[in-house]
Amino acid sequence: MVLEYLLNNKDSDTYLSGIAAQTGLSHSTVSRVIEPLLEIKIINKPRLGNRSGFFGWNKDHELTHTCLRSIMI
Repeated sequence: MVLEYLLNNKDSDTYLSGIAAQTGLSHSTVSRVIEPLLEIKIINKPRLGNRSGFFGWNKDHELTHTCLRSIMI
């Protein structure tokens, strides 16, 4: 559900709490899904002041291109 939400909102960055609210999942569940995506750098935490828990696609990562192309088909 988290990856689906991120794919459906590929052009915008979002907060962890926003993902949780939109998917109906708990913050801890979303965090557990987000963590490996951050580790492989498919998503990142943009530096936007003091906004914590803010995520967006790493548009320079090859896996990102693969994921985003798959939803275009």
